[in-house]
Amino acid sequence: MDKYEYREKTEQIMKYVQTKSYDKAKEIAETIDWKRVKNASMLCTVSEIYEYTGEYQKSREILFIAYDRSPGSRKIVYRLGTLALRLGETEEALDCYEEERLGKNSFGSTKSGIAPFYGDKFQKIGLQLCQLYYPDVLREKLAHALDIKNAMIVNLYHREPVDLEALIVKLTELAERIRPYVADTDAYMMQAVREGKKILLERPASAIWDVRVLSDTHTCEVFLNGGEQVCSFYFQP
Repeated sequence: MDKYEYREKTEQIMKYVQTKSYDKAKEIAETIDWKRVKNASMLCTVSEIYEYTGEYQKSREILFIAYDRSPGSRKIVYRLGTLALRLGETEEALDCYEEERLGKNSFGSTKSGIAPFYGDKFQKIGLQLCQLYYPDVLREKLAHALDIKNAMIVNLYHREPVDLEALIVKLTELAERIRPYVADTDAYMMQAVREGKKILLERPASAIWDVRVLSDTHTCEVFLNGGEQVCSFYFQP
């Protein structure tokens, strides 16, 4: 697509946006490769078109491209947080809202929810994978976590709270999608040891393994950074 065809199509898009004909605007938007577009303002407009037509994931993808073009835009960060909440991605929303709140003092987050995830871990309000398959436990854990999260969302970031029931539905659906990949990993690994299979241990970047061999119990224990035990194996004497 040359620049003249691109200009013609974007002008048509803007005319449809002005008349709120978002479905027609989206039809034209689908014919353009937005990854090649450098105009952050136009990308934001296209993101809004997808948002108005209910395609929140596509809207967010376009908005991330806009953020790459204009990384200092607090407006884009705010909208990324709003879209994350609409998609049920609470941690990503909190990540974006904190970046937007910090403004020029922001620490350059990836907007992918990593910082809030580790915060949940240290606050001990995160979910374990197995808890997705116990409805009563899932509801109890989520209700407790949302008491904390919603207090931040409403009082610190001045946004609408996350709905517990909607989040339960989302996570229950997700649990069924990943069920084929969920297993008792202790039993799985021990079976692999008994069968003499090779086991590859991968450590996080900048982490240090501390391997301790206990000859009296014939076990090998692996610790991360000298603290948290990662796993242990029994070996034949």
